[in-house]
Amino acid sequence: MNVNLDGCCHFQADKKLVEKLPLLVSAWALAYPQVDIQDEIRRAHAWYVSRGKRYVDFSRMLHTWMKRSNDDAERDRRFNSERRQAIEQNHQNREVAKKEEESWEPDMTIEDLIEIRKRNLGPAPRDFK
Repeated sequence: MNVNLDGCCHFQADKKLVEKLPLLVSAWALAYPQVDIQDEIRRAHAWYVSRGKRYVDFSRMLHTWMKRSNDDAERDRRFNSERRQAIEQNHQNREVAKKEEESWEPDMTIEDLIEIRKRNLGPAPRDFK
């Protein structure tokens, strides 16, 4: 994998990082398959510039950055998978409920209910049919 440091002036100035970059990139590509290495290097540089804090070891900083990016991508992938499953289950439950509702027929008639009431409570009041 070929990665360049164009636009990442602080990273380009670190000769150790420039020398180790091909080895680091190949190791990151194997270890963190969810990560777009070039894009994450640019993001890390933008964060570094905006932060103002100075690091001595850029390779360590980038390694940590790649690990966190991979973990975030993995978590998002897992969350989206679980969310998709929950949505599908909800859809299936709605379909089953809809079919049950369409095929529902009352178990008893009003006469059956009146008969049960008479057995349990005695005769109905005069205005009750």
